[in-house]
Amino acid sequence: MRSIGVKLFASFVCCIVLAVGAVGFASYVISADAVKKQAAQSATTAVGQTGDKLELWFRFYEQLVKQIAGDPDIGSRLAAMATSGDHKTRLEAGQTISDKLNSYTYANPGISALYLLPEAEGGRSISTVTFSFTEEQRNSDWYRHIWASGSQTIWMPVAAAGQTGVAKEPVFTLARKVDAAATGGQSMVLLIELKAALIDDLLAELLDSGAGRALLADSEERVFADTQEDGLGARYETGETAETVAAEYRQEAGGSEQLVVQRRMPGVGWQLVSMTPVSVLLEAVDKLFRMTLIVAALSLGLAGAAGYLLSRMISKPIVKLSRLMKLSGEGDLTGRMPTGRKDEIGQLGDGYNEMMDKLSALVGRTRGSADRLNEHALSLSLSSKQTESSAQEIATATEHIAQGASNLAVEAERGMLQAQGIEESMRQVEESSQAMERSAEEVLSVSARGTQYMRELAGKTGEAEAIVRSLAVRAARFEESASHIRGILEMLENLSKQTNILALNASIESARSTGETGRGFSVIADEIRMLAQHSKGSIDEAGRVTDAVEREAGETGALLAEAQPLFLAQLEAAKQSEAIFEEVSRRMDGFRGQLADMAAVRAELAEAQRTLGDAIGEVGATSEQSSAYSEQVASLGAEQLKVSANLVELADRLTEVSKDLQQSLAAIAAKY
Repeated sequence: MRSIGVKLFASFVCCIVLAVGAVGFASYVISADAVKKQAAQSATTAVGQTGDKLELWFRFYEQLVKQIAGDPDIGSRLAAMATSGDHKTRLEAGQTISDKLNSYTYANPGISALYLLPEAEGGRSISTVTFSFTEEQRNSDWYRHIWASGSQTIWMPVAAAGQTGVAKEPVFTLARKVDAAATGGQSMVLLIELKAALIDDLLAELLDSGAGRALLADSEERVFADTQEDGLGARYETGETAETVAAEYRQEAGGSEQLVVQRRMPGVGWQLVSMTPVSVLLEAVDKLFRMTLIVAALSLGLAGAAGYLLSRMISKPIVKLSRLMKLSGEGDLTGRMPTGRKDEIGQLGDGYNEMMDKLSALVGRTRGSADRLNEHALSLSLSSKQTESSAQEIATATEHIAQGASNLAVEAERGMLQAQGIEESMRQVEESSQAMERSAEEVLSVSARGTQYMRELAGKTGEAEAIVRSLAVRAARFEESASHIRGILEMLENLSKQTNILALNASIESARSTGETGRGFSVIADEIRMLAQHSKGSIDEAGRVTDAVEREAGETGALLAEAQPLFLAQLEAAKQSEAIFEEVSRRMDGFRGQLADMAAVRAELAEAQRTLGDAIGEVGATSEQSSAYSEQVASLGAEQLKVSANLVELADRLTEVSKDLQQSLAAIAAKY
């Protein structure tokens, strides 16, 4: 992608679409999260309120069951039915119980029917509806479960015709065993069939609040009531929760996510469950997402159109300018950018047009200058060739003159060189003599100073040797003093040992004595022992120091003993050096006299050499001057010849350059 228009178009479109998409996606995510949180909060509130109603409702009917089971009027009539031998009395008692049960039914519209079912076979059942208790029902699982539960209240799930099979609408059953003591020894079961519409209405409230499904599960996780009829009696894993109301998002087996809110009712051990698919909760947010996609698509179209127009406004002029610049690079300066725009592109086009106009004018002026340059180059070439011919003739004549002068100068130079060689040799001899004389003076001076230094060195060496002898004596005395100190330390060490023995005796006495006397001896023994220990430590430290001092003193004495012969040898060498320096001084005095005689002979020889050199110098100067003039004339002629040749070459090059320039300018098409 090399076109700036395509790059600009792609960048513009991508930025717009990415910005819109990012804002839309962020809005969708934030909105979905907010909706899910709000839905969980609302569902928790709704389930909590419905659960409170259900719990109050359940408690009410459990209390009603207990009230009916413990009703003394019903109990007395049941006892009469069980014990009375009068058939009429039993019928009246049964009718009284039936009327009593009907009164409870009329007082509670939620009750569909009431039943009193006997445990014994052949016993009479009493109900508020037409019902015949069969042997099959007596042997059913639900009936056995009631008798097995003791005196607990049993809730049974919703059934279309109830557990008895005579209900005309869906009901759920509440049962409790009636104590035999209250019925004259006859065990009975109180069965209440409650209208399922009571629970359905409460569950429908959850559906109205936005839930997708609501169910009621008992303590054994069996579905007691459900807004979906196919779920009755099935098992539903409610899970363990420590909270009364808990909300969570669950991933179902089919892959769908649901908001599940559970309300635990500790009184009956049941769970009220509300389930709402997340897809339902996010319907409005999905609309926002779809709207985001639509806006992104519209933004893509608008950004594409705007990017295309923008690329046309910028890329097209740049492409045209690039093509014109390529043509101008090939020599066509006639191309111009269209004018009329006031933006940066227009300013760029105006600047290009102005540059081409100035460049065209410059090419025109250059073409005229090239024509004039060609004319001048031809004239210069003709003149330079004539000058070269004249310079050649002058150079030939000058060369013959210079050759004769050169021969004369060579001979004169040879004589001059010989004279200068003799003069140089004499000067070197004189310089050597003067150097020897100066060296002799320096040797005498150095010899005198050396003699003086040797005398001083001998004196200093003698003094040093005396000091070394004195140091050796003192080192011996110091070593002897260290030995005395060693003896004193041994005596102190013996005293320390005796002090330890004294401390031991004091300890023994303190052990023998009792009371204050023993303690006094003990304190004295401790103090003496501590004093002995401190003394021993100090004596040991002093012994180590004395050993080090004695060792250093011995080493110092040995070194001084080794140094004394060296000082004696140095003193003898200094005396011999002094004698040598005195002999050198005597011989250098004789050498100075010989140098003075040689200086007189050199002066006479130098005078004769100067006279010969002056004569040869005059001849050489004359011959050299003549040769120099000849060489100068020859050199000027040769230089003139070279200049003429270079001038001809430059004129030819200038002619070629002017022709090349005319050809180059001829290839440029420019406006004038």
